[in-house]
Amino acid sequence: MDRYQLYEVSVQDPATLLAFLLRLHGGDPRVLAEDCSCTAALARCFADSHPERRALALDLDAEALRRAAHPRVQCLQADLRTQPAMPECDLIHLGNFSVGYLHTRAELIAYLRWTRKRLAPTGVFTLDTYGGALAYQLGRNERRTRLADGSVVVSILERVHADPWTARVVDHLHFTRSLAGATIEQLTQAFEYHWRLWTPMELKEALQESGFAEMVVHTQLDQPWTPASDSIGDSEWVALLAARGHAPV
Repeated sequence: MDRYQLYEVSVQDPATLLAFLLRLHGGDPRVLAEDCSCTAALARCFADSHPERRALALDLDAEALRRAAHPRVQCLQADLRTQPAMPECDLIHLGNFSVGYLHTRAELIAYLRWTRKRLAPTGVFTLDTYGGALAYQLGRNERRTRLADGSVVVSILERVHADPWTARVVDHLHFTRSLAGATIEQLTQAFEYHWRLWTPMELKEALQESGFAEMVVHTQLDQPWTPASDSIGDSEWVALLAARGHAPV
């Protein structure tokens, strides 16, 4: 397995995410855009969910987009900061913590305003992010995933640089795949990320300034449009923010 396959099987869960996005929308969305899509796992899952659904996958990585081949998924190799021309969408998702690639508030506001213009009147925009005090501690977080063939993939997110004063971090993602206790694949520094960690409050304020009508932070994919009520304290947390382009009728 290469790094993109290992990423898909151990980091992503497009079916669970899509089910929640459809509940957030509440209608019958027909067009989804996946920004910073990597291999467009979500876009492909959306297109497969109904024969009349189609998706757009936007990413800078040409190699990743080559993995996204699907008859109803249009791939666009571009930097989202250039605001390429795209059709109106019912759902727009900025995943893989990619909001962290927008390092300045000016870049963030410009992206959000462009995104709102792309949304259909009943459209929903979502993004994921992470943070918390532990997000600035150097070290490793591991996740184990057992595959259908019995092999186990360990994905290791290693924080190699962190500066809470600038909210900048550098993370490396490593993979190890083993079978019956024997390592069969090992990829060190398969991906490198240079992120700016935005807080949910900063993101909500930016969404409001960009014209979005409703913004909710979800820390669990269970109750759509229900604000997170659990205390995150000083822990490291992951959140999904949802926003509507227009107030619901």
